[in-house]
Amino acid sequence: MSKKAKEQHPEVRRIRRINEYFHLVSQTAEFRNRVCWRGARELLEAKGVAVDGVILIACSSVDEIHAEFVLPDGSAVECDFKEDPTYRQAVAIAFWRVLPRRVGADDEFGLAEETVRTPKLRQAFDRAVRAFYDFHWRGTDEPLPVLKLEP
Repeated sequence: MSKKAKEQHPEVRRIRRINEYFHLVSQTAEFRNRVCWRGARELLEAKGVAVDGVILIACSSVDEIHAEFVLPDGSAVECDFKEDPTYRQAVAIAFWRVLPRRVGADDEFGLAEETVRTPKLRQAFDRAVRAFYDFHWRGTDEPLPVLKLEP
């Protein structure tokens, strides 16, 4: 158990876990469904990953798209996707690293690992992901605009 979890009042921990859960739901809803993530989903599928069971922990974008995932088998990975600057889709995996397991981690990785490992939790999470996408994105999700690059 992490030092952070030992020092937290139970109610503070409960609220933190709720916030972490909804963060995972919102991030994962985008990854599993949004048009802008299509290229990354295809790249993971080409690696043999069942993307409908992936949980997106975090992502950021500078020159490449950096993402951290928990895969359906419970392993955690971080990777960088190269993006086509014109069509704004991931076209290659530039970096891939399996992260060491942190048994008993009381953070988003631990929550995601517990979720994929427990059938009842995984089913509830998948329903929440679908509902979040339907409510927040389904009606407005469109491809990213093509960038006009100056010569």
